[in-house]
Amino acid sequence: SEDVSKLRKGRYRVAKDDGDPEREDDVGVYATLMVRLSGPVYVSSVVLEHPHKEVSANVETAIQDVRVLGFEDEDGVGNAWELGRFRYDIDSEDWAQEFYVATEVDGERVPPLHSIMLAIDSNWGSDYSCLYRFRVHGRLP
Repeated sequence: SEDVSKLRKGRYRVAKDDGDPEREDDVGVYATLMVRLSGPVYVSSVVLEHPHKEVSANVETAIQDVRVLGFEDEDGVGNAWELGRFRYDIDSEDWAQEFYVATEVDGERVPPLHSIMLAIDSNWGSDYSCLYRFRVHGRLP
C-alpha cells in the first residue's frame, strides 16, 4: 500500500464536465483527484485525457507522471493499493490514453475497489496542470 502523505503539491486544474475542453476549474494546490465509484469494481484500466496538442492552448499543462491508487472504502482513507505509475505522452496521436492497472500487488489479488485516487506527480512544464477527463474502467464483482 502507498503512503499518501508523500504526495507532491502544486497548482492543478480539472475540466468541467460539459464537454468543452476550454472550460476548466482550478482545483487548488493538491496533486490528487479522488473518484468515488458507484459501487465496488474490479478496476482494469484508467483513461487520461487532455485536449490534443493541435487544439490545446498550452500542451505543457498536460499531466505527465501519475500514480493510480485504489481504496476498498468509499472515502479513500484506508490503506491504498498502488495500481500503477504511468506517463501521459503529449506526442501521441491519442489524446485519450488508456493505462492498464495492476490486478495483483505483492502477490495479493486487488479486491473490488470503492474509490480511486489519481496522484499527479508532474506535468510537461507549466506552472499548473490540466486534466480534461479521467475515466475508470472495470467489472462488477
